[in-house]
Amino acid sequence: MQKDVKKGSNIIRTAFPNAKIRTFTPPQNLANEDTMTAISEQGFDILSTQGTSSCQGYYLLGPCDAGDGNPVCMPKNDIYATTSGFRKVDGYDIFSTPDGCASADYSTQQGISAKTTLGEGKCGCTIGSTVTCSVIANAKNNALKSNGLHWAVNMLHPQNEFPGGLSYKQWLDEFYDLAMSSPEYEIKFIHFQDLVKLRAPGSADDVTV
Repeated sequence: MQKDVKKGSNIIRTAFPNAKIRTFTPPQNLANEDTMTAISEQGFDILSTQGTSSCQGYYLLGPCDAGDGNPVCMPKNDIYATTSGFRKVDGYDIFSTPDGCASADYSTQQGISAKTTLGEGKCGCTIGSTVTCSVIANAKNNALKSNGLHWAVNMLHPQNEFPGGLSYKQWLDEFYDLAMSSPEYEIKFIHFQDLVKLRAPGSADDVTV
């Protein structure tokens, strides 16, 4: 693990010497304590793994859950953000920013529509003949763990075929238009590394820890 992360880090930092590289997304979105130790040693301080949830906000597959029902990449008490900003994973100099939604059906990895991906009116992952986890549903569930701060990390699959034969660029345009016209939310797109700068709404007295 340490050798692979170090090798990859050296390659990307050599290719982009002026870039501020902080985020690590592991293959298949799977990680554990060894991953956190390895990326810390290479200067990464943001880790993004899977983090899908139900309508009640319970994890279906938690951050760094290897399938044993033991997610380990969360801040203390599973509270991600306070009025002071995002909180780090206990014992590590790492922010956890799990992706809990995607532009593909989780069961088949086929692309889904922009409307389904956005998920206006949804409350959690939809499991049936397809398995889809929408942006708005994920943001709602993250707000339950972030003192009301709505946020989501959407895993995009540009290699997939999308409904209606849309190209990836066409799909992105449609998704953006839908997000900007949301009747309920004022949706903003930000640089991934700016996510951990966000603060939960309210006064300092409202902080849940």
